[in-house]
Amino acid sequence: MLQAEGLAAFRGERLVFRDLSFAVAAGGALVLVGANGSGKSTLLRLLAGLVRPIAGRLLWDGEDALAD
Repeated sequence: MLQAEGLAAFRGERLVFRDLSFAVAAGGALVLVGANGSGKSTLLRLLAGLVRPIAGRLLWDGEDALAD
């Protein structure tokens, strides 16, 4: 299971999102929709481990997904 708890991220000097939480069960899907600049690409970069959240946790099967 992929689980996000209270994620927040900046893009440059701008706060893109905060307090973002969701859970995706094994075999499930997450659909990202929103206006330009709403944080979709930033969230994908965070999920890929390319950027770190400024707040919150990202868990994979209960373990810190960004630990390594």
